[in-house]
Amino acid sequence: MTKILFSVNMTDNENIVQREELYFVSNKIDVSQEHKLQQTLNMKAKQQLKASIPIKLTVIQAIAFFAWVTILAILSGSLTERITIAQAYKNAPVIIGMLPISFIIWLFLFTYERLIRNNVKESPEFEQSVQQVETVKKSCLSQLGVPEDAVQIDIIIFYYEVIAGKISRDKTISIDFINQEKYMYIKDNELFIADLKRVVKIPLNQSTSLEKVNKKIAPMWNKKEEPAKGEYTKYKIRYDNGMLNIKPYYIAHIDVGVDVYDLYIPAYDILKFINLTGLTIDDEVL
Repeated sequence: MTKILFSVNMTDNENIVQREELYFVSNKIDVSQEHKLQQTLNMKAKQQLKASIPIKLTVIQAIAFFAWVTILAILSGSLTERITIAQAYKNAPVIIGMLPISFIIWLFLFTYERLIRNNVKESPEFEQSVQQVETVKKSCLSQLGVPEDAVQIDIIIFYYEVIAGKISRDKTISIDFINQEKYMYIKDNELFIADLKRVVKIPLNQSTSLEKVNKKIAPMWNKKEEPAKGEYTKYKIRYDNGMLNIKPYYIAHIDVGVDVYDLYIPAYDILKFINLTGLTIDDEVL
């Protein structure tokens, strides 16, 4: 039977979730450390809230962005049919007139958001929160015994159901895919996957394999470097209507005997995983 690591199984009951990786937990931080971590994360969340515009303005910004992009696409299509801008305006004055208005609204809110974010990031409180987060983070990893040379690799998680023996993403959940950063290392032919709360230990064997899935996913972006810059340029990661599109993704099928546990990895981090585990795939990897 196939199970998915770190994702949420909603098959039996939408109010009772299964986390398949919990069976493999080998270590976790103590209650005191978990309390410190939660306090630090709450403080970080408050700083992030200060650095963002109110939710109502965020919605208006998204609507304005969608409006001017859509109108511009329609106008571009009209021009290819040899319809002049003047003719297009005559045919649909309200729609064409909304183009500069929606663009100005979006640009104003975009600039305003950047200004707020920069002001918060330059404040002493923000710098203090960053330092505190790093201190608690190192303390958690130390308590878990995670080595300093552990490789930071993103995995993909999602909500799913098993229908007729097949994995199906739970479409009742508004969240699509989420990428989470994990710390991975190998010891005695076992794969250790850690976050700041626990370590999961999974045996690797000759049956472990990699599969390439040539489909798009739209997670968030959690790297410091922008997706269109530096080492990530070659993966051709693009924004489409404000959503990040990443293609392909990979599945590591880890056979532990009775069950097969799947680990989903985005294209931009698959080379790190391959170099760490020594696994191979019969396909070109950037």
